[in-house]
Parts: sequence; structure tokens; C-alpha cells
Amino acid sequence: MSTALFFSTNPGETETSAQEVTFISKCPNQVLTRRKARHIEDGIGGKKVEGYEEWVQRQEDINDARLLRGDDPLPIDRTPWKVEFAHNVFKTDDSKLISFLRDHWLFNNPRGFWEMGAAPDEPRPTMDQQMTAIAEAAAMGDLEGVEAVIAEENNTHKRPSVLQVADAALKRLKEIDSELESPAPSGNGGDSSTAGS
Repeated sequence: MSTALFFSTNPGETETSAQEVTFISKCPNQVLTRRKARHIEDGIGGKKVEGYEEWVQRQEDINDARLLRGDDPLPIDRTPWKVEFAHNVFKTDDSKLISFLRDHWLFNNPRGFWEMGAAPDEPRPTMDQQMTAIAEAAAMGDLEGVEAVIAEENNTHKRPSVLQVADAALKRLKEIDSELESPAPSGNGGDSSTAGS
């Protein structure tokens, strides 16, 4: 996962950082509307539809006029108005979109979408949680931590992928322990008793 840093070009907006999140949808091309297009006066007595691009342009025009008057420009929310899944997947590091999706009524709904690695019907602890626990224990040289994950997995879901990774980590940690316990070989490389003969 990547971490992105956003820098705003508008005064009054602060930089934010967010970690990229992947969402998976049941529907391959799901579209969720965050903000609907607006009907505004067209200047000749009728109405026209103002979508995202037109709205942003109008806000920029308003800010240009404010600058000409000597006023500070207003912040513009450039977050897309729609979330569009492509082949069941939508990835974003935009904190507003992440919040919108996590608060949506279809989030963790059997007909909706969920975060990758945390499907609503995935057995708990999830595979991602177990893999993270293995990686953290292995990085700290925590043999008992890896053994605890193996015991928990054997008592619950017995997923081969989790057990294979845990077994490999356990084997390597035991190898490291045995290497640390074995005495270092002598540095002369020969039998010292024959050196003077």
C-alpha cells in the first residue's frame, strides 16, 4: 500500500495524507453518486445541467473575480462526485472518498462492497490479520508469537496459505536461534598441534 501526500493549491486548505485503500464491489461496474449534478439558470430563462467539471470551472471563475476585487479565494472541493468501480475494484487515497465509502449504506452489505482483506463474510481473524501477525512476530524474532498464530489458525479455520507462511517463518526463526547458539568456528583453519613439527 502506498501513502500519498496531497498539497492544496487553494488557500485555507491544508495538506492531508492518507493510505491507499482498495474497495471490492459485488457489481463489476458499480457507480456511487457522492454529489448529484445540479440544474442552474442558463442565463436565457432556462436551466442547464452543471456537472463536476462545470462546477469546478465556475468556482475557479468566482475565485478569479474575488482576486480581482482583492479578496482571498475560497477553497474548492475537488473530490470527484462519483465513485466508479472498474472490474469490481476501486482504489483511492482521498480521505473524503474513503470516509464517504465507509459511511455508505452499501458498505459491508452482501449486495454492496467492502474493503479488500476485510470482507463481511470472511472468517475472523481475517487472512490479512493473520499474515500481519506472522510478519510482525517474525520481524521481532518472536518464536512464541508465530506459534500462537499457528495454534489459533489450527483451532479455527486451518487455511493452508496462512499455515504455510507461519510454518516457513517458524522454521526460519528456529534456524536463526540454532545459528546463534552454536559456537563460532576457530579462525586458524588448521590443526595447531602440527604447526611446529
